Amino acid sequence: MKLLEATERSARARKNDGPVYRVRLAVGFTPLSLQTFLEAHLGALLPTRRIEVEGGDYDDLLGTLHRAPSDTLHGVLCAIEWADLDPRLSARSAAPHSLAALDQIVESSKQRAITIADAVIGSGITGHVVCPPSLPMPPIFPSRSEILSRWEARLYAIRSEFVARLVASGVEVLADSAIALGSPEGKRWSLKTELEFGFPYTVRHAECMAALLARALVPPDRRKGLIVDLDNTLWSGIIGDDGVSAVSWDLTSGSQQHALFQRLVNLLAETGILVGVASKNDPAVAEAGLTRAD
Repeated sequence: MKLLEATERSARARKNDGPVYRVRLAVGFTPLSLQTFLEAHLGALLPTRRIEVEGGDYDDLLGTLHRAPSDTLHGVLCAIEWADLDPRLSARSAAPHSLAALDQIVESSKQRAITIADAVIGSGITGHVVCPPSLPMPPIFPSRSEILSRWEARLYAIRSEFVARLVASGVEVLADSAIALGSPEGKRWSLKTELEFGFPYTVRHAECMAALLARALVPPDRRKGLIVDLDNTLWSGIIGDDGVSAVSWDLTSGSQQHALFQRLVNLLAETGILVGVASKNDPAVAEAGLTRAD
């Protein structure tokens, strides 16, 4: 979605006559196009609702998270960046750096991550979706670009611990893999707009983040069932022609992809998805394949 289209959709979503759908956007930067894209995507997902996105003050992520929940609030979307853990990790910071300062940044980031996690988990608001730092680490560390410094390693560990704690508490966290599909890491950060407006995202990254946050808060209806074929789907080969022992799903036979599919189907079944089979095979032959010990 282009920014112009998002602007038009956002305006329509905010003027809709339907029931209000209100969310809180908690970020430490100026939201700008992120909020516009978010309103547009929520409007597309909820076309009969009027979309209202509450923002917060610049550099006050915790203040936004601590704000008392409203009875009409449907969820909180939180995009955290490195500068929210320590302001010296922002390009707008003029604080001098030294090796001692880098150690201090790591320690303060650790404590800040704990504080933010406490605020999210203890807010009492349902429908939290959090995106941990998605921008590249700022270039302030004394190591070659291809070598990970000890400070960066510790900061990434803090990020991982932060994510693990949120997930363990039932908070939904955007997957890094999902972000990478829509926004390559090298195209996420805009130094120009961060310095001029306090908004660190490129337009592409803002659109990707808004789309993911909106879909996480308003997911599609969960599928209740999965119907699968057998031949060349659950296994490789045609069981009625090749025989029960000849169909395969393993590396040796070059059919490991079918084993991976079986694994996925089993996991879906364990989560409550009804799994069934549609096959033209003779029932006795199909049953013999399905009851193979392997």
